[in-house]
Amino acid sequence: MDGWRLLLDVLQVVLLPVAAGVALKRSAPRLARTLAPVMPTLAVLAIVPIVASIVGSQRQALLAQGPLLLLAALLLHGIGFLLGWLIPAAAGQPAVVRRTLSIEVGMQNSDLAVVLARSAVAASPLTALTGAISAVVHAVLGSLLASGWRLGGSGLPASSRVSASGRPPAAGHPRSPGS
Repeated sequence: MDGWRLLLDVLQVVLLPVAAGVALKRSAPRLARTLAPVMPTLAVLAIVPIVASIVGSQRQALLAQGPLLLLAALLLHGIGFLLGWLIPAAAGQPAVVRRTLSIEVGMQNSDLAVVLARSAVAASPLTALTGAISAVVHAVLGSLLASGWRLGGSGLPASSRVSASGRPPAAGHPRSPGS
């Protein structure tokens, strides 16, 4: 595979979605706010067929190496979530920063690893399987962590909390636990 094809693959997976999101927020902010709640679901729906095809095509490798790959992915992302929390905590950062960094570090782009591995960059088919398992693990761990923080109360002042729409609650109307 040549370097230009690899560059195009990376741009399609990383730059194109980010650029589209920025353009939408700038050109149609109302539409962007309307779409924001469904975008995580759409992202999952986009990656599930890719992960499913990798897992299906690598069934034997998954049966032989699955537990070890799962442990590696759990450690990678678990330590990422933990360090993403601990390092800003040690630096005295507020809870909102610690949570943001924890999610960002823990949810490293396994989807990109899958796309790159599928594009013949990898010498071994296990490379794609590793990325697929990692994508599932980071999605599950990140969702559990975010849900736990949300259900357990944020510990943040109402002025720094945001609603599902991305806006802080109105003055005098603190966010309810279920919102």
